[in-house]
Amino acid sequence: MSSMRAIVASTSLLCALVGCSAKPIAPPSTPHLPKVEWVGTLGRDHPLVGRFWNPSTGAFVEPDAVLQTILAAHVVLLGEKHDDVDHHALQAAVVRAMIAGGRHPAIAFEMFDTDKQPIVDAAKKSSPHDVLAFARAVEWEKSGWPPFAIYQPVFAAAFDADLAIVAANQPRAQSKALVKTGLGALDPAEVTALGLDKPLPPADQASLHRELVDAHCGMIPETSPVIDGMILAERGRDATMARRLHEAGLSGGLIDGAVLIAGSGHARKDRGVPSVLRALGEKGPVLSIGFLEVEKTQLEPAAYAARFSTDTLPFDLVVFTPIASDEDPCAGMGK
Repeated sequence: MSSMRAIVASTSLLCALVGCSAKPIAPPSTPHLPKVEWVGTLGRDHPLVGRFWNPSTGAFVEPDAVLQTILAAHVVLLGEKHDDVDHHALQAAVVRAMIAGGRHPAIAFEMFDTDKQPIVDAAKKSSPHDVLAFARAVEWEKSGWPPFAIYQPVFAAAFDADLAIVAANQPRAQSKALVKTGLGALDPAEVTALGLDKPLPPADQASLHRELVDAHCGMIPETSPVIDGMILAERGRDATMARRLHEAGLSGGLIDGAVLIAGSGHARKDRGVPSVLRALGEKGPVLSIGFLEVEKTQLEPAAYAARFSTDTLPFDLVVFTPIASDEDPCAGMGK
């Protein structure tokens, strides 16, 4: 990588860390990028905002070192909070930094089920330079995901470099069948292929159980068999995304590795997609980055592990961001 390209890439990532907006960032042509502000206003002045933390060493990491780690990884997982604009802007900054550093990865999205790949391919082929036309073609507004506008920076980064778009999630019908019927909903060969014939370690099972109960705001009793089905579906999604990443990274040609855009629960390396990638025999380095909103009164990075029911944050790196909203996500769940 040339020295100029390295400067451009590190400057792009650094600017994203000191503040980021939801607007797409054009591919850098000079090492000087305009400073942008965080969109989230809550906790913007928190001392952790914009800083990278390495949970395994218990130390902060400088952006230049983070960039080199990203460029060295074959698969990069960018774990988001789906409705946080800053998380998507940061994801776009990472993708652009990889491109500036000479990488050409496939970009896999949790937001597209694998059976939608033909639709995704056709939409990108018909509108290779127009992300809004692409969004209309894939009927994003009917998908149930947050508005396309907040994901637009990631797609703009991918489209500008003509990166492959990979539909990575388990088909919705298959996930629903696992919740309702359990393993009997799938062909035995598919159960084995997804690794669902092997139980999770007890600690991981308990952690996933707690995550799903909390995510549904206690509306589903902890002892409900529905939770067991939801655990299978969540594991099926992790396995499907891992398989798609692994396949994309091995496809060769212009593709150089893969990036996953997904919720932070899927990016966690203890029992999420990275663990399945290891089981699949992924040879290249896998890097899991979690984007975490700060808590106003919590100043110690390690203390955020409690959010994931673990002793140590389950990512290779985390970056702290402002808070998108202080509304109670469970407030309207009962309705």
